[in-house]
Amino acid sequence: MRKLQPTWYHQKICDIPLQKLKDMGFVDVFCDLDNTLTAAHNPLPSEESYAFVSKCKALGFRLFIISNNHENRVKKVADALQVEYFGSTGKPLRNRLKAFIKAKNVDLDKSILIGDQLLTDIWFANRLGFKSILVEPFSPRDLPITRPLRFIDKIIRKKLKKRGRLKGVE
Repeated sequence: MRKLQPTWYHQKICDIPLQKLKDMGFVDVFCDLDNTLTAAHNPLPSEESYAFVSKCKALGFRLFIISNNHENRVKKVADALQVEYFGSTGKPLRNRLKAFIKAKNVDLDKSILIGDQLLTDIWFANRLGFKSILVEPFSPRDLPITRPLRFIDKIIRKKLKKRGRLKGVE
């Protein structure tokens, strides 16, 4: 269960206190795409996505979208938001993303990963040494490939909530 424990938890991506993260010394924000920034079935960024990205940029964060979804999907959203991206990542596997992180000169101690899934996003973050923020899925509608993981995710989430292990950035 420890490998699936996020550092922090917030209901929505727009609820994350970015100024506090900046004050804590974070400089890079890695963000999952589907059901974190926008609904998995939405081909374009949501209004919340634009607001979140705008706030990140205003605070001087480097923002990266990382997603297991195919390159074309991720590129379309990232281009609309004008941020860097990496698609077909294979989270929670580390090798492909380790190379990307190294190429971007990322300091993991000053980076945070935001995602909606314990079994991909949070597990990956913990395996690599990122601090992480778990958010609730943007939409109840998932991609077919995600549904089995979401079932397991809900069980683990319930246990984490019951034990008081899902707390926001303070």
